Amino acid sequence: MNDETTDARQLGVGWRVGDDAEAVLPGPVVHWGNLGEAWEDAEVGLALIQADLSRTVADAPALGFAWTVDEWGERDVFVGKGPDWYFGANGSLYLGDGVAGAIVGLAEAVQDAIVDTLLGYYTYWPKCPEDGGLLHARVVDGHARWLCNKGAPRDFGAVGDLRLNG
Repeated sequence: MNDETTDARQLGVGWRVGDDAEAVLPGPVVHWGNLGEAWEDAEVGLALIQADLSRTVADAPALGFAWTVDEWGERDVFVGKGPDWYFGANGSLYLGDGVAGAIVGLAEAVQDAIVDTLLGYYTYWPKCPEDGGLLHARVVDGHARWLCNKGAPRDFGAVGDLRLNG
């Protein structure tokens, strides 16, 4: 995207007003669901993160992928709880290499979405049971694991096997 296009969008140029009086950008349709071929690592990664979220948060929403296609045919992918949910507040996903890299990128996107009230309230997830700090997904020896970096680094297990409260 060039600087003129970015500036225009930030200023609201070309926006239209919908029936609910909220300004929305015209253009790309938001798609929801399976991302298709070449996104298998992301699908596996999201299933593992969903397992951890469902196990550790009461009434956790079902997560999925929303995406748009820009004028150059590039896909911007976001994670959230539905196509009508405010997705991608911090931009689209960055997925590292392989399933472990995809998990780390997805975990960061889900954590950003939770801070943006994906759960309906402001919080962060998952919390370290020892010090209340935020756990981070990181690749360790080729596997995505939940680590706490507050104080002495601690490993709380593989992404997909988290057994913590809240």
